[in-house]
Amino acid sequence: MFDYNILSLVQKIAKDYPNQSVSLDSILDYVKNNLKMEIPDKNKLVNEYVKTKGQFNLVTVGDLTKKLLKICDDDAIKLPKQFKNELMNDANKRELIDLDKFGSINKHPNKTGGISVKFTLDNLIKNGLPKVVTYKELDYRVKDYLNYVVTDDQSNIDKYVNKEDQQLDKFIELISEIAIQVPDKKASRKALLSLLKGNQAQNKLLLCSILLDAHMMAAKDFRLFNEDDVAFMNKYPKQHKALNKMIDDDLIMNLKGYENKSNDRTTFNMQDFVKVPECVTYGELLKNLRNVQIK
Repeated sequence: MFDYNILSLVQKIAKDYPNQSVSLDSILDYVKNNLKMEIPDKNKLVNEYVKTKGQFNLVTVGDLTKKLLKICDDDAIKLPKQFKNELMNDANKRELIDLDKFGSINKHPNKTGGISVKFTLDNLIKNGLPKVVTYKELDYRVKDYLNYVVTDDQSNIDKYVNKEDQQLDKFIELISEIAIQVPDKKASRKALLSLLKGNQAQNKLLLCSILLDAHMMAAKDFRLFNEDDVAFMNKYPKQHKALNKMIDDDLIMNLKGYENKSNDRTTFNMQDFVKVPECVTYGELLKNLRNVQIK
């Protein structure tokens, strides 16, 4: 069975080709030539790839150069001929640039709640576009992302997750209203995220942290922890299929008894998932959150 998890594929490629630049083409080539597998639904893989780009602030070289050229043309900005030619030559490149590599560039929330990157044209002309991101670098960013999600005593975690008691109380209050109306309905990550205000990237981290404290996790977030996913898939195909169904349905899992603590960090042993976790209803979700709230 083919696994559409882009982050899992990134982790595999990083081990074999750490310095290769990240692109959809190189992922497809790896699946075909290294994994010797066919992709049943390419559109699904492309959709997961696009989501990953947005989550980690990545953009293709071609998309970025086309946007720069359009902005300059619309504003009648005259670019140095050599720089403009370089941009035009890059217009069809599909490798990814990590926008965080702009370094000291100011980031600010945009109207849609996401993050916009501000930079000066002079700086781009002088220094050029950032280098494309490698699989080794992206794999490091994925692991760094997980560290902030699952580490309770991270000194600067507040930069990523704002878990004030008032915000948690308000969140539980909203869950209570839903649980009264549909107590037996299975809770979904998308629905829970819609209850949180502010930056969506931070809200994903916030939700994951809140749920972990109550021994729960969204199936989509859990997938990021599967370092031995291929071995598990080959040994337990039925269980792997059941977990994938939870991911596709965007459900919340009850992980009571499945977690392991190591150096103040939550980890999971895939062998424990021979017994697949139960999905959480809104009634159960409310009960678990209230137990944490009382503590």
